[in-house]
Amino acid sequence: MKRFIKFCIAGTIGAIFNLLIFCVLNFSGVNYIISSFFAFIISAKIVYEINLIYTFKDRNLHKSKKLWFKFIFFSTITLGINLLTLYLSKNYLFPSLNNCYFFKKSFETAGFLLKIDNIKVINLLSQCMGIGVATIFNFFGNNFITFKNK
Repeated sequence: MKRFIKFCIAGTIGAIFNLLIFCVLNFSGVNYIISSFFAFIISAKIVYEINLIYTFKDRNLHKSKKLWFKFIFFSTITLGINLLTLYLSKNYLFPSLNNCYFFKKSFETAGFLLKIDNIKVINLLSQCMGIGVATIFNFFGNNFITFKNK
């Protein structure tokens, strides 16, 4: 459990970078899938470094091409999970919630406070959902395969 908490701390830092990069790109007019892709790639590198020196430091692992490729392998699968969740949330979940008065007003209020339109609010919420779903798979893959004990 302690390792999962450390992993989540590293992931939270990565998620903050992910969301900042996503917002900068998407709010500048870049497609939401492309924005998510670039945000994920950059944040994956940050999370790799944090996991290596913080989350899994007790396993005495050293940077290597093999370790990096294992991490990228799981990150690529996680990216797919993230993008699939993003797509499904944006196109199916949140539009149906937008028909509900409470959620519609919540989206409008968030958009007003962030000075963005409802579509960008839905994109941002969908990205957050994608990160959350992908985190679970990412932890198990990296804990038991990428950063496993020697």
